[in-house]
Amino acid sequence: MRKDSAVMVARATGDPAKAYTTKLRAIAAQLGERILVHELGSQTDYETTYGSLPFGLLVRRVAKLDHAAAMAAFAEFVNAHTLNQTQIGFLHTVIDYIEHNGYLDPEQLAKPPFDHPRPMLKLFDTKQAMDLILCIRKVRDNAMPPEQTHIGALAG
Repeated sequence: MRKDSAVMVARATGDPAKAYTTKLRAIAAQLGERILVHELGSQTDYETTYGSLPFGLLVRRVAKLDHAAAMAAFAEFVNAHTLNQTQIGFLHTVIDYIEHNGYLDPEQLAKPPFDHPRPMLKLFDTKQAMDLILCIRKVRDNAMPPEQTHIGALAG
């Protein structure tokens, strides 16, 4: 997907703030990449140190995500589903992890600390689990330029 394609999609939906944010994320990613691979080192230096980690996720990992932003990211999920205490506890574990690490890859949900006291798929029904994974992906994707996101890949 071209960088401007996501902006055009956002404009077509009538959301100028989203279009502006999408463009700003793309510019920030380009600037971060230029600083990390041209000013502070080379592409090889970056890959040796961080592997294939996208620049946006590195920045998110270092800068973290503040509590209010993390809570806001899951507000729609919480409002759409009636959750029991165990599910709320699991959600707090997810949010706490994201606050401290900047993002969460959905694959990590099968590993500690998310597999105790019960695995996610035993805590949530299928729709709830898929909606939670979508929220987690949105938080992760928000740290990357549109063409590198799950949503950008689907639109392109």
